[in-house]
Amino acid sequence: MKSLVTAAALVACLGLVGDASAIDAVRKVGNQRVSGTVKSVGATEVMVDAQGTPTKVPVNEIESIQFDGEPSEMNLVRSAMKSGSYQSALTQLKKINPTTVTRKEVKQDYEFYAALAQAKLALLGSGRVDEAGTAIFNFVTNNKDSYHYYQAVETMGDLLVGLNKVDDALKYYSELEATPFDDLKMRAGVARGKALMQQQKFPEAQAAFEAVLKLPFNPMTQKGTPAESQRFAAVLGRTQCQASTQQYDEAIKELEGNVIANLNPEESELQAKAYVTLGNCYNAKPDGKKAALLAFLHVDVLYASVPDAHAEALWNLSNLWNDLGKNERGQECLNRLNRLYPGSPWITKKRPV
Repeated sequence: MKSLVTAAALVACLGLVGDASAIDAVRKVGNQRVSGTVKSVGATEVMVDAQGTPTKVPVNEIESIQFDGEPSEMNLVRSAMKSGSYQSALTQLKKINPTTVTRKEVKQDYEFYAALAQAKLALLGSGRVDEAGTAIFNFVTNNKDSYHYYQAVETMGDLLVGLNKVDDALKYYSELEATPFDDLKMRAGVARGKALMQQQKFPEAQAAFEAVLKLPFNPMTQKGTPAESQRFAAVLGRTQCQASTQQYDEAIKELEGNVIANLNPEESELQAKAYVTLGNCYNAKPDGKKAALLAFLHVDVLYASVPDAHAEALWNLSNLWNDLGKNERGQECLNRLNRLYPGSPWITKKRPV
C-alpha cells in the first residue's frame, strides 16, 4: 500500500494527474514549461490556467504547445520541423485525418505546420514558391488569432522575396517590425535588410541592419538566444553592404578581426555564414579573388555540413576557379552543387559577368 501511495504522489508531482480539464503543455524557449489549460490564444500572447493561476506567456517566448487530445503525430511533426526535416514533417501530417481535428488550436497547428513545411522546402529549392505562398497566405488571412501568426507573416515575406516581389515582402516585414517584441523586430530588420540587398539598395539595407544593432540587447542575459543570432546576422549583413559600396577594408576588418576571431570553431553554422560573407566581401574587392577563393574553400572543406552556406560557397567557387583559369575545378564544384543540392536556387543563379 505504501508503494502505491508513493507512486501516486510521484505522478502528481510530475503534473500528470490533475482535474478533469485538459492538460496542455507550453514549451518555452530554453526548455521551460508551463502546464495547465490553455484558455485563450492570440497573436501576441497565450493565456494558461496553470493550476488555478492565470499565466500569460508572450508568443516570442513560446517554442511550441502540446495540446491535450491532439493526434500523436503532432509531436513528431514538431520534432521534425525543429530539426529541419520538413519532408518528414509533411509525411507525419499526411497520417492525420484533418476531419478528426476539432479543437481550434490543434487545427491551427496542423494548418500552420503544413504550410510552413511547404514554405521551407520551397525556399530550399524543393518545391514551388508560389504554391507554398498560397498556403502561407491562407494561414495568415484566416488565423490572425494564432500564436504562429507572426512567424507566418515573416515566412510570407520570405516567399515573396523568393518570387522577387520585394516591395510586397517589405509590407509583411513592416508588420513584424510593429510587434511589441524586440527579438521579432530584429528578425524583421534583418529580413528587410536582406530583401533590400536583393534589390541592390545597399545603403538602405545597411541602415536596416544598423537599426537592428541599435535595439536593446544584454550580452550577459541574452547570450545564446535568438536575439543574439539576429544581431550576428545583422553584423554579417552590414559588412556585405559595406563591401558592396566599396568599403572593402572596413568590412573585411570587422569580419576577420571582430567576428571570426571571436567565434567558437565548433559553431559550424555561424562559422560557415561568416566565411561565406567574408568570401563575398573579398569577391567584391577588385584584387580580392584569391582571398575570396580561400574563404569559400574554408566552407567547402570545414563546414560542408551547413547546406545553405555550402551551396553558396560551391557556386562561388565554380565561378572563381573559372576566373583563375582552372575550368576543370570550376566544373567539379558545379557538378557537386547539382549533385548535393539539386533543388538549390544557386543552381539556376546566373554567373556574374
